[in-house]
Amino acid sequence: MAPTTAAEPESASTKKAPGPRVLVGIIAAMTVALGLMLLAFASPAIHSGPHDLPLAVSGPEEARTHLEAALDAQSPAAST
Repeated sequence: MAPTTAAEPESASTKKAPGPRVLVGIIAAMTVALGLMLLAFASPAIHSGPHDLPLAVSGPEEARTHLEAALDAQSPAAST
């Protein structure tokens, strides 16, 4: 087989591997994408939960007043 010259096109088997800058860029982009995906799934779990839900108390009068007093002591603004 004759040696190749610069004028001949390169075949698929003689292509050069991507340079280090390209590899670092790909790794950095994938790291950022993975971090954003993690944040997208973790954020709702961190900020979710019950807030300002109404609470009904029923039962015998003595138990109900005791429970209402305990709840009011923990969060006085919640009973208004």
